[in-house]
Amino acid sequence: YKISDLKRDLELSAKKQNLESIKYLLRLMLLENGENSEVITYENIKDLSDSYEFLRIGAKEGDAEMLFIYGRLLMESDGKLYNPYTGIDYIESAMEKGNKDAVTYLFNCRNKLSTKELSRLYQNIIKSRTYVGIETATVIGYYSEYDLPFIEWLYRSLKNLVWVNTF
Repeated sequence: YKISDLKRDLELSAKKQNLESIKYLLRLMLLENGENSEVITYENIKDLSDSYEFLRIGAKEGDAEMLFIYGRLLMESDGKLYNPYTGIDYIESAMEKGNKDAVTYLFNCRNKLSTKELSRLYQNIIKSRTYVGIETATVIGYYSEYDLPFIEWLYRSLKNLVWVNTF
C-alpha cells in the first residue's frame, strides 16, 4: 500500500463528508509539506491550497476546528477565496460550538467591526456561554482606557459568562 494510494482513498472518503478521513488527510498533507504535527492549525495549513476544499467540507459538517480555520482563510486570504462576511459567520459558528480560538480571534477583531456587527458578536459570545477570560481586572485595566462600551457590556454580562483560563 503506497502513500499515494492512502491519500487517494482518504480524499475519496473525505469528499463523502467523513470527518475522520478529512482530519487524517489534512495531517498527511502537513507531513508531505514537512510539518510533523498532530494538531491542525490555521498557521500550519494556511499555505496548503490543496487543503481548502477539505477544510470547507469539514466546516460544512460542523467541525468546530475546521469552522474556525476555514473562516480565518476566508477572512485573511488574498484573491478569490477572500470573503470576510462568510468568514466571520464560520468563525462565529466555531465559537458557538465552543472553539476557544474563535472567541479569541473575534475578540481581537472587534476594532474592525461596525457597531451592529460588534453588538451581534457580544450577544453571540453570551449565547455560546464561552469566553476566553483573562483575569477580570486585567481585562478591565487594559481595555477601560480604550473601549468603554466593552467594559459596560462586560459588567452587564459577567453573570452569563463562563471564564476559561487560557494561560
